[in-house]
Amino acid sequence: MFTQRPEGSIVFGDTHDYGDAVPPFRDERRDDMLLDQARRLFGVDAVSIRARWRGVYASAPSPFLIGAPA
Repeated sequence: MFTQRPEGSIVFGDTHDYGDAVPPFRDERRDDMLLDQARRLFGVDAVSIRARWRGVYASAPSPFLIGAPA
């Protein structure tokens, strides 16, 4: 995923871990792969990382979201 923000910066990434016990540490190999692809895509030798974000998403074995407000 690559998304350019209005001021020109680019957000890229979107790797996922799934399971009941997701480790608290990131696998740097995934980030290295994404950075390599970004350099190749944009034709540059280096990219500058301003911040990294790790999201946690709620999930359940069955639907749990309300389709319409009560």
